[in-house]
Amino acid sequence: MKSLKFDDTQGIKLNRATVAIEIQALIRKMVFTGTLAAGDRINEKLFSEKLGVSRGPIREALQALRQEGLVEIIPNRGAFLRKLSMKDVLDLYDVMAGLGFSAGRLLPMRITEKQLSDLKGLHEKMVRAVSEDDPLSFFKYNQVFHELLFKATKNDTLLEMMRGIEKRMMLYLHREATKTFMLRDSNMQHEKILTAISKGDSEGAAVALMQHVLFGKQRTIDQMM
Repeated sequence: MKSLKFDDTQGIKLNRATVAIEIQALIRKMVFTGTLAAGDRINEKLFSEKLGVSRGPIREALQALRQEGLVEIIPNRGAFLRKLSMKDVLDLYDVMAGLGFSAGRLLPMRITEKQLSDLKGLHEKMVRAVSEDDPLSFFKYNQVFHELLFKATKNDTLLEMMRGIEKRMMLYLHREATKTFMLRDSNMQHEKILTAISKGDSEGAAVALMQHVLFGKQRTIDQMM
């Protein structure tokens, strides 16, 4: 197993009242930056030493991440970042496509002008990230973009379901974000989604958002060929 680098922990001061939640966020950040990868063992002792906390909150954080599907805990071996099979990934894309269609139908009726303006601003940042060959910045803005899309539906159940799936896909999505030649297509799809929302076209937004997700699924299938 590779030696873990704890650059993401530099300067961190954990709040003792919420330490387990903050450790969860830290582990997600380490996945996002590539410090932790699928199959890596999460060493409780090492985390405890680096963060200056007992193992109790670390175990609490790992149990929460296990419930999200991000971590697998194996008796007598420890906690590992879960590996997603291709079937797992494709199944998640199918569910996300359905959620996207539902979100798209609601967005033109429920989104505020401020939210639409914020989405357009994020789109511009993603276009700039691609032009500057900065896929990690694209991925960061892309996450915020989709989070805001689902928030703008004002449907808490849709938002919660989307978050759960994105957490499970985090390892795979990070790997995809390094492939810059695919990101221009994503930006074009984002533009179609925003155009449909701006026109008040519920069916158009639903189809555009669903197709955006299915594009990712097809891209995955193509890479398997």
